[in-house]
Amino acid sequence: MNDPKVIDPISHAVQALRARLRKRFDKRWTMPIVPVPLSSSEFKRVASMTPFVAIGFSTVDTAGARVLSGPVHFSVVIGVKNAANQDNRFLGDSAGPGLYPSLSIAAALINGYTEQDLCSFSVNKISSAYAEGFTDDAIATGIIDVNTELSFRDVIKGGSEPPDFAGFSEWQGAIAGPQSSIQEAA
Repeated sequence: MNDPKVIDPISHAVQALRARLRKRFDKRWTMPIVPVPLSSSEFKRVASMTPFVAIGFSTVDTAGARVLSGPVHFSVVIGVKNAANQDNRFLGDSAGPGLYPSLSIAAALINGYTEQDLCSFSVNKISSAYAEGFTDDAIATGIIDVNTELSFRDVIKGGSEPPDFAGFSEWQGAIAGPQSSIQEAA
């Protein structure tokens, strides 16, 4: 996973989780990156892509020490759909994957997985999720809470100035466009 474009440990961890999950969740599964917690509109968007395995970054718990590092929390949200049989949206059948086997496979892939030179992942909790009124009853969702420990010291790589983060200053101008009201401080 030594992609030279990925210079921050959070992006590296998300890509490592995606690559690991792709071992059993093939191209039929969408793998969007989502915010944590999911807003109702974001959940509706992701729920329209079943089956899905969504990955979201949640928090970094630091102790305020000189070295910025600490426990990092991610959520893996799995959603499946089976309109033909309500029980089988959880158990699975020939019409589609079930939530329970999908959660079990994903958790087994993640727990104890070590991404070389980055971190080891652990599963903290596996739970059902429910979003009344945001999807139809044929969809079942669950969440896997994933923890790891990351250090942010390598982002600067010993220099006094952080890097440009893959052209941040260039795309910031492209987003603002020529009619921007954004003013730079003098």
